[in-house]
Order: sequence, then structure tokens, then C-alpha cells
Amino acid sequence: MTASPAASRFLEVAPGRVVGWVGRYVAARDGAVTARAVEDGLLLTPAEGGSALLRLLRPDGWASSSGAVDASAVAAHLASAASVSVPLLVVAARRGGYGVAVVRDGRVLAAKVGRRYVQGSTAAGGWSQQRFARRRGNQADKLARDAGDVLRGVLAAALPVAPVGVAVAGDRGLVDGVLDASPAADLPRLGPLEVGEPRRADLDELALRVLAVRVTVHDA
Repeated sequence: MTASPAASRFLEVAPGRVVGWVGRYVAARDGAVTARAVEDGLLLTPAEGGSALLRLLRPDGWASSSGAVDASAVAAHLASAASVSVPLLVVAARRGGYGVAVVRDGRVLAAKVGRRYVQGSTAAGGWSQQRFARRRGNQADKLARDAGDVLRGVLAAALPVAPVGVAVAGDRGLVDGVLDASPAADLPRLGPLEVGEPRRADLDELALRVLAVRVTVHDA
């Protein structure tokens, strides 16, 4: 009989809930969990198999030597690091539009969204495929230009706050197009985060999500 593959899931845990989440994870396994500090977070390995890796969206917010640790203490350290006040730029883009915001402490300081359609993929071939690719490329370029102009305005509106990194969300290719010719081109890029067609309410949600500790759970 072939064993079924281990299940995996991804969670975003608010800083204030991290210590409790780790405590419940360990308790559910009768305490038989090895905790290790790794370069980018905390790795929990139950004796029964599987693992849970806790990371920050901002790798610069974590500093620890690797080795066996007390899970609760490191969870508290991660939660504290996640809550450090750091301004970030958020850029989200999908084929239907884009959103740009400067966020800090879970709040949006300045933001704007826009609509701009970019066609999806097609199964057509030959000249039709080439015409489609040119049209899609032109649409993506137009989105990048429009969103880039908005990005400049949002950065100016947020002054004197200056983001130290950019959290990217949505279609990575479109987001890269927005950033590559912008004043934020050299900022460290964090993520990616999942998002639907960006709307103003999504930017408020992303302002909170950038603070979350990101947990990847592999079940035995």
C-alpha cells in the first residue's frame, strides 16, 4: 500500500497570536517537538514527523544564531520583531488593475488604486499569437506606466516617511514592471503576497498582513 503524501498548508499569524499558536502546536504533540532557530525563523520538528517553519516577511527583522532553542521564547522574539515599526511600500497588481500604498504599524499612510486591463494567456498560435503577445505587452507597459506615476505620487504624499522595503502582491511580472522604472526599484522586495484584483480595502488588509508571521506547516 502506498503512503499518502504529507499535507502542507500556509498560515499568516498576527504577531499577538504567535506565542499562543506555537504553544498549541507543541501541546497538540504532547510536547515532543524539537525547536531550532534557523537563519530566517523558527523551525519546529515533532517527533511524529512533519514540521512548522515560522518566518517574518521582513528577513531583516530577525537575528539569531542557529541551534536548539526554547520554542516559546523564540516565538515571543519573532512576535516582537514582527511588530517593530518599519514603513513599507506595498505594490499590488493583477490583470485588472493595481494598488500602491505606504504602510506602517498596520495602517495605510497614503494609497491609491487604479484600473487597467491586461489580457490573459491564449492558446492561439502563429501570427495570432504574436499579435496577441504584442497587444498584451503594450497593455502591461501601460499598466506599469500608470502605476509608476501613482507610485511616485503616493511616495510624495507619505513624506517624510520613507519606505525601507516593498511588499509585492499579485502578479509578480506586472509588479516588477511597475517597480523596475520607479524610484523604488532598488528597495528590497518582500513577499510575494496573494491578493485578488487590488482595491482600496485590499491595501488596508495588506497593511496588517505585512506584520504577520508566515507559517508553513508540513503534516506527517
